[in-house]
Amino acid sequence: MRSEDRPETRGRKKSISKEEVFDFLSDKKWHTKFDIAASFEVHPSTISKRVKDLVIDGWGIMTGRQGYMLTEPTDITDEDIARAVQRMTNYMVGVVARQALNAKPMKRLMAAARKMLPKTQEERMIVRKYLVQLTHLIDWQESEDEELA
Repeated sequence: MRSEDRPETRGRKKSISKEEVFDFLSDKKWHTKFDIAASFEVHPSTISKRVKDLVIDGWGIMTGRQGYMLTEPTDITDEDIARAVQRMTNYMVGVVARQALNAKPMKRLMAAARKMLPKTQEERMIVRKYLVQLTHLIDWQESEDEELA
């Protein structure tokens, strides 16, 4: 069965740009990825990817139980937004702290793993690239899991 004939993809747009997601979030209110996805007829994971692209571009997008909200420093004018910023910052610090706790044991494991890793600089860079990407995906997944909690 072709993907466009499957019930879960029928009627959905093929793609959405990060600019379209930015425009949707520009009202600076909370929106769940499910609501945004329904508005554009795309899968919620597509929205997560576009939001990640916007964050990489340097936009301040809050994530939390309420969804996503575009936020700039001038928008922090009440206690609710300040608390949301604090919660997100605490989450980020927690992720970094957990990674720091794992650093020493991982360093010992890496010494053993190096014996099996590619030997050339180019091969090591390829492996490192994928490890970095995996780390970012894990961090984003944790963020999305908290969102659903």
